[in-house]
Amino acid sequence: MIMPIPTYWLKKWERGYNQAFFLAKGLASNYAIPVDTSIIKRTRYTISQTMLVSTERMVNLDDAFTINKFLNNQHILLADDVLTTRSTISTCAKVLRENGAARISGITCTTPREDIRND
Repeated sequence: MIMPIPTYWLKKWERGYNQAFFLAKGLASNYAIPVDTSIIKRTRYTISQTMLVSTERMVNLDDAFTINKFLNNQHILLADDVLTTRSTISTCAKVLRENGAARISGITCTTPREDIRND
């Protein structure tokens, strides 16, 4: 199944959408893979990762995600909008693995140019 990286409810309300959901939805329609937004949740508001260096990103995401279902050896494709240091996908993957996922893959729309990274 495909799981978009969840957005905290307040950030989604501020922005009006979760861009990772639209990536997941597009992939799902092209490949007939189900999307599930109910299993992994963001438990707290986190500041934007874009202004943090890689070590700060991991601290920012500490305990930011939770799972409400055992995944019973499923293969999960995590969808996110931007891949910079892999902190968000890595943190979600760790939580999924701890809750029974057998295989976790990730897909993103883009990565920032090397010369504009913060770290």
